[in-house]
Order: sequence, then structure tokens, then C-alpha cells
Amino acid sequence: MSDFLPEDLIQEILFKLPIKSLVRCTSLSRTWNSLIKSPAFISKHLQRTISSTDHQSLFLLRLCSKEREEQYSLRLDNQDFNEHMQLHFPFESFESYFHVIGSCNGLICLAKVIQRFTVSFIFWNPLIQKYVNTEPRILGHLYSFVGFGYDSRANDYKLIRMVNSQKSKFLSENFPKMELYSLNEGSWRSIPQTAPLRYDTDQHFSSAFLNGAVHWIANRADQHEGIHNVGFGV
Repeated sequence: MSDFLPEDLIQEILFKLPIKSLVRCTSLSRTWNSLIKSPAFISKHLQRTISSTDHQSLFLLRLCSKEREEQYSLRLDNQDFNEHMQLHFPFESFESYFHVIGSCNGLICLAKVIQRFTVSFIFWNPLIQKYVNTEPRILGHLYSFVGFGYDSRANDYKLIRMVNSQKSKFLSENFPKMELYSLNEGSWRSIPQTAPLRYDTDQHFSSAFLNGAVHWIANRADQHEGIHNVGFGV
């Protein structure tokens, strides 16, 4: 077909296809494989999907059975919360469990936890069944804020982590250590912290990414009541 249709028309057709169909198209020819996997095509396809009038918001639902078998599914954002798709979970959870850090543009960030220790973070694309593992640079039994978001300027997915070694969490005058992981670079870097963070959050709460910033639900150390929104721009 590519011998009879202009390249720009082929791209327009491919832009309208869902992810699973695009994955199948990569095996049709080297030219299509190179085109579909190019950063420019991926970025443009993502933007068109988000701006499409047919685009529908989905919720990620995590269920864990008594046998510690984890199940994930996508649910429609409607009154009945109907199931859209059951996801194949490719990770073993026999001696561990997984905590959902957040999701962005179809990419899910998980923390693998063994005996309350975070041993690795996983960036998982369930539609194409590919994932990337990384270990935290600051190890040990630590209390932490962890969030996941997308840097549109750099076209990069980032993981932000603020950790405190004290059992008192973030309620002391100590400055928490901060580190940021770049998926493009495949590495961590430290972020200078110039003030104490006097907020506390439940580590089992997922973060939310909105308007270029990662957000957490938290409360202040000097207030016994009230809920606050703590944000960090990526």
C-alpha cells in the first residue's frame, strides 16, 4: 500500500489507529516500524489522542486477592464504572506487593515493595507489554513522598522522590533528601532542598499529575485538622 499512497497520507491514517493496531503495524515493514517508533510520531499520536473528541478518561483499578495475586483493569469514567479492559500483569508478587505511584498518558508507575522496603520502581506500558525497572538511589526503611509525571518541554517522564530517614516522617526541622529520575536519561539526580517540608502523607496514596505538576494529599504538622494539596512541578 505504501507504494501507492503518499507518505503524509499514510501517516494520517496511522495517526487514527489505536495503540494495539499500531503495534501490529510495526511488523508489516521496516519503514512502518521505523516511523511508528520514532519520537516525533509517538508525540504527535499522543497529542491527537488526547485532543480527540472520542477520547474518554479511564480509571486504573487494582485488586489484590488473598493469594496476593494482583489484578489490574481499566474502567470507564461513567456512572456504572464499566470495565474497559483487563490488563495482563507481568510481574510476580509472591514475596512482594506493588503500589501504584501514578499514571500518565497510558504509562503506569509502580513501586515494588518487600517487607515495607521499596526495592524498585517500574514504568509499565500495559498496552504494548513493555516496562523499565530502576532501583532507588537512596535505600533503607525511609518515609517518602513519591510522584510520577510528564515533562512536556523535554518530552520525558519523571519520578520525584522526597525521603526522610527519621521515623517522625516530615514533621521535624530536618530537610528531606530529594531525587529525580528521568526515563529518557535512565538515571537519578539529586535536587537541592532549601526548606523543611512540614507535611505528612500516607505512602499508600497515589499521586496525581495535573497542569505540569505532581500533587499529593497531605496534612500539616502544626495543624490537627485539615487536608492540603502539596505540589511539585516537573
